[in-house]
Amino acid sequence: MKHIVLGTSGHIDHGKTSLIKCLTGFDTDTLEEEKRRGITINNGYTNLKIDDELNIGVIDVPGHEKFIKNMVAGVSSIDLVLFVIGADDGIMPQTKEHFSILKTLGVKNGIIVLTKVDLVDDEWINFIIDEIKEFTKGSFLENAKIVKFSSKTGEGLDTLKSEIKNISKNIEEKDREALFRMGIDRVFTIKGFGTVVTGTVLGGRVSIGDNLELYPGKMKCKVRGIQIHGVDKTIGEAGERCAINLTGIEKEDVKRGLILGEENREVSSYIIDAKIYLSDYIEKNIVNRQRIRLNHGTKEVIGRIILLDRDELKKGEEAYCQIRLEEEISSRSGDKIVIRNYSPIETLGGGSVLDAKANKCKRFKEEYIENLKIKESGSLNKKIENLIKDLNTIVSLNDIKNEINKEEEVILDSLKELEEEKRIIALDNMYIHNRFLLDKSEELVQLLNKFHLENSLKIGMKKEEIKSKIFNKKIKKVYFEELLKLMEKRNYIKIQNNYVSKYDFVVKLNLAQKNMKNELLNYFLEDGFKTRKLKEILDKQRDRKLCLNIFEYLKEEGELIELSEEVIYTKVYLDKALEEVKKFLEKNTYINLSDLKEILNIPRKYLIAILEYSDKILLTERTEEGRKLLE
Repeated sequence: MKHIVLGTSGHIDHGKTSLIKCLTGFDTDTLEEEKRRGITINNGYTNLKIDDELNIGVIDVPGHEKFIKNMVAGVSSIDLVLFVIGADDGIMPQTKEHFSILKTLGVKNGIIVLTKVDLVDDEWINFIIDEIKEFTKGSFLENAKIVKFSSKTGEGLDTLKSEIKNISKNIEEKDREALFRMGIDRVFTIKGFGTVVTGTVLGGRVSIGDNLELYPGKMKCKVRGIQIHGVDKTIGEAGERCAINLTGIEKEDVKRGLILGEENREVSSYIIDAKIYLSDYIEKNIVNRQRIRLNHGTKEVIGRIILLDRDELKKGEEAYCQIRLEEEISSRSGDKIVIRNYSPIETLGGGSVLDAKANKCKRFKEEYIENLKIKESGSLNKKIENLIKDLNTIVSLNDIKNEINKEEEVILDSLKELEEEKRIIALDNMYIHNRFLLDKSEELVQLLNKFHLENSLKIGMKKEEIKSKIFNKKIKKVYFEELLKLMEKRNYIKIQNNYVSKYDFVVKLNLAQKNMKNELLNYFLEDGFKTRKLKEILDKQRDRKLCLNIFEYLKEEGELIELSEEVIYTKVYLDKALEEVKKFLEKNTYINLSDLKEILNIPRKYLIAILEYSDKILLTERTEEGRKLLE
């Protein structure tokens, strides 16, 4: 199922919460104060299930200027915005401020919802639509659909749902194979369970039993339980709203704004380097060493901007800067940030983190600024990642060198970074993209679903069959086996010797099958070392097909071993025979047919089959003098 996050944005009292209630049936204003005052204070969360293939987490953000930091925390993780404008008011101050924040955070997909259309006439609506088109010109919302909506009459609701579905299909999901990372927006306790944190999973996946850390502080904890929209789950994935029950940590140690991530994978710092811009509607310039409020994800922290290449930043301009903070934050290169004035509080602009753990630097240092430009482009890592992703197969170092005009050592350094960030996976001296592994895993699961449906008594599909159907036949066995192990580690599949099944598949026998299993085993156990042919057993059966199916099942389970067309042993008796061979060779250099006949006293065909099987499993080796024990 595809998971995306939808959020609202817009001026206070323009009907964002009413809109969400019409869409989902859920009132996201849950605080008594919110209901009394008729405004949203905290972010509200719910979900909208469009169909069986698409689940949308919904975040309703406050519009009041006093709660902008809550709004920033909400929209920092969204994939699609419903930009709400009241038809009675048109574009208002927080409309502009929210719009600036959306652009700053790099939101790419949106629908403009013109609410309260039941309160105004068509002439006024057309005037407001013209105003909106002018306001959004040149932005990500320039060509966005404008849906006329009324929460009172329901006008536009079906159109809005249809547009959400259409846009969602083309939104690229957050990477489920990346490092797990979640910004905490709420923390509370539940009696009998302990500490619970909530947030949107920004990347990767989390499972019950995972050992995690909270950053900054590297506080260790363990996942005890996971809920998604009130439903217990074993796994939470990128793009999903999760409530995670943690053990090993107290509620008092956790606060909004912390990052929940994998052990030893995140960095924290009081200093970050960034590229920022000042919004073009701000009249006051940013000056060097100006005190600001920095919003990153769900965290707000006070700091000072050190402009590295100028003394002041004017509206509409961009600049490289260093931000020195009063508290540590845990960020990554590329993370979006919002810059707000310290006092009076207003949104100034924003930008992107270039170095999440920077050192103090002097201003106007050309070499340092040039390094920031290189970090800004991130070109080498991105080019290499995209190359591996686009090739959509196992890629060699030579394949990369042929496309990337860089020294091998530099390419290897980039590959190591991409691997540490879980963007790619190294298979010895070969590489694959996480998307390739995810796609092949899902393709294999679909193949196994069909196989198990048609072959309920088989423990799994043979590896060679999988190789030919899912992967290129020319793929080397060592890489094929490594890919299967990765899929098993991610709980997609289960490997049993030469067979592969879905990770949770178990053969379940009915009463008739259980009886046949016991009957067959008893036949061969009674025979001991001198077993009858399968045909003799089949001739006595009313249901030959059932007998044959159970026989194949027992072979796959390893309870029966077919040494040849005429020799079939139970595991118990074969192990006894091999143990006799081993004991004899521990006292003697060689063993021959006559030696084994003296021990087991069975016909020649059984002796030959046992010794050939012994060679096959590398217990013995055949020589001119006889068989000897392999070291």
